[in-house]
Amino acid sequence: MKEFDDKLNGLHERERTLTREIGTHERKSDGLNRDLGEILQKVSKIKSMLQTFGFDENLEVFDVTSMITSLEHEQNRLKSSPNAGAPSQFTEIAYGYRTSSTKKNLLEQE
Repeated sequence: MKEFDDKLNGLHERERTLTREIGTHERKSDGLNRDLGEILQKVSKIKSMLQTFGFDENLEVFDVTSMITSLEHEQNRLKSSPNAGAPSQFTEIAYGYRTSSTKKNLLEQE
């Protein structure tokens, strides 16, 4: 009788474990289905937008990794010196103001 009870308890424990695993898998499945639905909606919106601009589904697809890497490198290079051109720009702007001021004064004298 004890052996039967032990087997029964083991089976009940296994049933609870499997039920928990099923619940976990169902929640994951629900989350994935929700994510898939959102992705499909986004794809639909993008296709609609492309059709609005006259594009069809036969768009050329190509790898942009090299372009992105190049652009990121350039962005990082520019980020380190955002005001590198400021001194020369200041000189040009100051000269332009002085020239304008001189021309204005000449016109006022006439």
